[in-house]
Amino acid sequence: MDKVRVIGIGSKGREAIKNLSGRGFRDIALIIVEENSIESLLGNVDLVLIVAGMVNDSEAEVFSSIARKSRELNVLSVAIVSKVGSNFERLRKLVDAVVVASDERGFFDLVHQVVTGIEKVFIEPGFIHLCLSDARDLVCNSGTLFVGFGKSEGENRGLIAAEKALRNELIENAHIENASKIAVKVIGGEDLSLDEAYKSAKLIKEKASRSERFLLGIGIDEKMKGTLQVVVIATIPNW
Repeated sequence: MDKVRVIGIGSKGREAIKNLSGRGFRDIALIIVEENSIESLLGNVDLVLIVAGMVNDSEAEVFSSIARKSRELNVLSVAIVSKVGSNFERLRKLVDAVVVASDERGFFDLVHQVVTGIEKVFIEPGFIHLCLSDARDLVCNSGTLFVGFGKSEGENRGLIAAEKALRNELIENAHIENASKIAVKVIGGEDLSLDEAYKSAKLIKEKASRSERFLLGIGIDEKMKGTLQVVVIATIPNW
């Protein structure tokens, strides 16, 4: 059963969904809203990602319907938009969290990163496993969502990967030092040690010293021998 649904609205949303097609995400469904009813989109699902451009007036009506129905069904909702438009401030209040692209040219890459980050942190099994109930704790009524990736090999690979994961130039106004809640997934081959994973997590926790909640997952992927990846998902309040 699909635990997460990525719903495209309007031309940008449709294009983003088509760009993701064929990538084989685990327990994640890719849907174009015009082809389905709102009720069918949200049945038996934990998290919905609403993907759209700057959300014009006609798209705003569909966006609002999905967001309100999500609240009614207790489904977690995150909006990923390519640009802040005139409807943005009103619509952001209807969802749990938002991600805004810093540049429209990087929008499709950003959508792919957010979907991949959620898959890796909250869906893929791990030695220390985080799940979508952890995502609810992290994202519910949170503000801005940050997703970052870092990968490294060789000496100090864990610290280098962690440093890289603290930055994402594709997201607008997402500063990890202001995060209130953070989930980190450290992924490596069979050569990954707990000490190495904990050191990566410690660096991130120190950089985001204002955080009130910190979750750590650890995953083993036998194909990643010699390589370590850090994935960060954080929420930043809208002060």
